Amino acid sequence: MQESPFKKYAGKPYMPSNGTEGMNFIGSWCEECIHQHPDPNKKPQCVDVLLKSIIGEQPKEWIYDDEGYPKCTKFKKWDWGNDIDGWNEPPKPEPDDPNQLCLPFGILETLEDHDELVVTRKAIFERESLVLSDSK
Repeated sequence: MQESPFKKYAGKPYMPSNGTEGMNFIGSWCEECIHQHPDPNKKPQCVDVLLKSIIGEQPKEWIYDDEGYPKCTKFKKWDWGNDIDGWNEPPKPEPDDPNQLCLPFGILETLEDHDELVVTRKAIFERESLVLSDSK
């Protein structure tokens, strides 16, 4: 079995190199952790690790594991069905605005022949009607 090419980073501090990498890390670790409530207005919030990283400080808990992959040493998996943490139900989604048009399907799913359509930002046309209008 081939050794991980990232093993040289094992044990070193980890800091995302850009915003995309940071959001990916936060989504994989922080948003799945019991120390970070999904509602930003409720406790607990991971201010000692997550907030430090957001303001640019290096959290000591963010390191590369033995294989050289980033991890948070404070991470504890949050289990929705666990009564120990006290908030075991997922937050309820915001209801749809009754004034907002919401279709339970995509427009292309309702049309029979997709190859004969031209989709623009303002309208959907059938190719046949465009050809007819161009020839006039």
